[in-house]
Amino acid sequence: MLLSTQLEMEKMKVEQEKKKTIFVQESAREKERKLYISSTLETVSSTPSLSRSSSISGVDMAGLQTSLICQDDPFDHSFGSVSASGTNLYDIMRMGAGSSIIENLQSQLKLRDGEISHLQLEIGNLERTRSVMAEELVKLTNQNDDLEEKIKEIPKLHAQLRDLDQRYNTILQMYGEKAEEAEELRLDLEDVKNMYKTQIDELLKQRHS
Repeated sequence: MLLSTQLEMEKMKVEQEKKKTIFVQESAREKERKLYISSTLETVSSTPSLSRSSSISGVDMAGLQTSLICQDDPFDHSFGSVSASGTNLYDIMRMGAGSSIIENLQSQLKLRDGEISHLQLEIGNLERTRSVMAEELVKLTNQNDDLEEKIKEIPKLHAQLRDLDQRYNTILQMYGEKAEEAEELRLDLEDVKNMYKTQIDELLKQRHS
């Protein structure tokens, strides 16, 4: 979101720089046109028969120059240092600085274009990262849902475990009781066997005697 805002601001700056460049170029063309008119008027003023029309044209030209200088410049804030020194845009261009201003503005435009391209590249990388993170978030959300379902089954599993433990204890108790009964039966069987053996031995002794 922040990069998008910066990109919009950079685009606005580039548009402003383009407008400045167009303004300076138009001013340069206007300067050339005025120089052409001035040279034409000087040529005409050299002819005596045209002195009156020359003076009229000179007055018109002076008025035109005055009106041009007095017009509000929409880009005064970009040339504040020049205005502060008491020199207007027309005087700068008259001193031959118009081409350098255009070159400066063009270099600034190229710089802004490079910054915009860099910001667009960063936005593309961030969008790809956001897509990857969104997929990871979906995956983690699904895992979390599965874990929550398993957590809900924990009380049921605890109940089943208690039931199995109780049944195991019951079976263990029954096994103990059966084991005791079996041990008693085994002892009884041993007693019976011993008794039969004793009786058999006595019968054999009696028979031999």
